[in-house]
Order: sequence, then structure tokens, then C-alpha cells
Amino acid sequence: MPVVNLDFSDITKTELPFEWGGKKYVLVEASGAQMVKYRNMGLRAAKMSDGKFSMSDLTGLADTDPFLISSCVREVMPDGHGSHRPVSVEEVKAFPARVMNRLADAARKVCGLDDAANGTDDRAGAFADLLARPDSPITYEVMRDFIRKALAEDERFRPLDSFLEDVKDVTKK
Repeated sequence: MPVVNLDFSDITKTELPFEWGGKKYVLVEASGAQMVKYRNMGLRAAKMSDGKFSMSDLTGLADTDPFLISSCVREVMPDGHGSHRPVSVEEVKAFPARVMNRLADAARKVCGLDDAANGTDDRAGAFADLLARPDSPITYEVMRDFIRKALAEDERFRPLDSFLEDVKDVTKK
């Protein structure tokens, strides 16, 4: 097995300053522990029933974005020493929806969750491959119905609609 040299010199600390409501904030990359918790929150909505994958219970799924934002946003304290205070999930939820949506997009990019930003986005192809597997308990129709149900409950799931169309196009090939 070849030895791979892991070089992290190209990873720079990203800080995105912003102001809202007369306060100064900075958005930074979440810690590894926070990323694990964020991913687990999303996975909890996925259930296995009778050996099949189901996402019929969306409880808590909408809380993933506020948690991610809270994991990344720090209030810059006016003490002149550059100290930061973590922002709670409750504080994040008090932001207007459009502010939250922009912060969630920025947090995903800073944390490397937005593969489209670095040109390696092939989620539609990977998902289509998963659907095409003979042993897959997931069908396109199940995902389509689930995404439509999610959209009816929360507009923040709108990006999934275009993702579903991408998967549909790939599955036809």
C-alpha cells in the first residue's frame, strides 16, 4: 500500500466578517466534533423499517441549518481585544430567514460541505448509481415523494427539487 503524504498547507483559516442588528460577527469553520453532530442530526431523519430506507419522520431535520450556523458564527465582542462569543442556536433562529439562508450557505462552503464550490459536485451521479443498484431499497419515486412532502412543509428544501431533477436526468442515461 503506497504511503500518501497528507499536506494541509493549502488549507487556510477562513473568517467571514459580517454585521447584523448593530453587532459584528465572524463566520468560521466548525470543529470536527460539531460537524459530526451536524451530520448525525441529518441522518436521524433517515429510518430503516422492514429493511427499507425511509425518511417519513422529518423531526429535527429543519434544526440542522441553525445548528451549523451556530457552530460557525461568533459575535465579535466590543472589548477591543478581538475576543469572540459563540452564538446560540436560539439566537440564530431569531435572525430573519433570508439571513439564516445566506449564513447556512456560507457555513457549508467554509466547512467544505458545498462540493459544488470546488468543482467536485457529483451528488446526482452518485445518488443515481445508488438508486440503480439491484440491492437498493431506495427508489426514485420514494425520494421524489419524500422531497415533495418536505417542500410542502418548508421552502428551505427547495434546492432538493433541482437535485431531484438532476438525479432523474442521470437515471435516464
